[in-house]
Amino acid sequence: PEATSSKKGPDIGDGALIGCGASVIGDIKLGDNIKVAINTLVEESFPDDAVLIGVPARTVSKSKND
Repeated sequence: PEATSSKKGPDIGDGALIGCGASVIGDIKLGDNIKVAINTLVEESFPDDAVLIGVPARTVSKSKND
């Protein structure tokens, strides 16, 4: 039988930083260079360079990459 690709779970972008105890749940996409604070619960997609904190996760700022 031919294998099918049916990826489940989160798609985490390049350069992402995820803190200890953080949970990333579901078929969501986290953008490149995203930062997730400790103990944060992420259940929805967020764009590149977002900084997330809280339960549920919310954007507190955009990181500045030079």
